[in-house]
Amino acid sequence: MVTLSILLLQLTAPIAPGIPSGSVVRIVVAGGPRLSGRYLGTTGDSIILKTRAGYVRIGASRVDSLWTQQRDILGPTLRGAWIGALMGTAIQLIRGLRVSCHPASGFLSPPACRTTFGSVGKAAATGAVIAGATGATLGFAFPVWRLRFP
Repeated sequence: MVTLSILLLQLTAPIAPGIPSGSVVRIVVAGGPRLSGRYLGTTGDSIILKTRAGYVRIGASRVDSLWTQQRDILGPTLRGAWIGALMGTAIQLIRGLRVSCHPASGFLSPPACRTTFGSVGKAAATGAVIAGATGATLGFAFPVWRLRFP
């Protein structure tokens, strides 16, 4: 009973809700090929795609799955910026650590030591910019496919 209701829901649900015309889509046809192209819209119960071979009309009942291509730039940029800031800070802390110790005046006194760090803020900002730009480039270069139907 549950399987039948899911099947009826899939048959009555719109195949391409909210997909803007011109989006890059990938459709897997039940018992057939996988098609990729630009989504042009729907007419009746069919989806119209513009593929390299020309215009293709696919019946909605034949669609097994529909995917849209997304170029996620913000996520990889922010993730890269955080990782770059952390790495830049860690590297600068290691490179810029300066410890200077002077002998103590007393016999059992511990030595007088002073610890300084280099420009940690500048290293964090530089790492964030470089890794953020790298993340944005990778996010644009490698698009993500998102399942839209079923």
